[in-house]
Amino acid sequence: MTVHAPSDVRSITVPEHFGGCGAEHSAGELEPGQRMSIDCPPCELALTSPPLSAHGWSSREDGVALTPDERQLLESQEKEGSAATALMVKQLGESLAQAVRLGNLGVAALPTAPAQPQFVQPSADDIHSALKEMDPADLEQLLRRAGLAAPVESADADSAPAPDPEPVKTPAKATAAKKTAAKAPAADGAS
Repeated sequence: MTVHAPSDVRSITVPEHFGGCGAEHSAGELEPGQRMSIDCPPCELALTSPPLSAHGWSSREDGVALTPDERQLLESQEKEGSAATALMVKQLGESLAQAVRLGNLGVAALPTAPAQPQFVQPSADDIHSALKEMDPADLEQLLRRAGLAAPVESADADSAPAPDPEPVKTPAKATAAKKTAAKAPAADGAS
């Protein structure tokens, strides 16, 4: 097993009383960003076990502890990244909110990062035209999101034939009386 050193270590001697071999291990010439590593079983075990394990050595390169300078740089980058991300999310949220407010009203595309918030008020004719051209399912979904859920008729509702009216129902007594009158002989003396 190979163990890797923190980036600020260029040589190490692990004494025998800590379980090491007692010999010096040195990094030699390293490329920028490359870490020192050693292949010495007694020293590897000593460097990854207490009390020496607290000094940041690891059997994995990505498990090596950061130096104080590296930690400070990382924290600074994280703060800058968080601030930049927060600003981007805010701008994206504002643009998205504006797009939702405008809906599908044929308004020109929004700028990606407006200097000043801009709202273009569409005319009533623009709104009416856009709503007539929308798919009924999309219109219903838009109305539901706005809290205005209502049944949506198809755009062809004006041209659809009217439903047949229901036939008028005659009460049962009146129907029975008509049938009885038709079967009975005339009572006007012509028997």
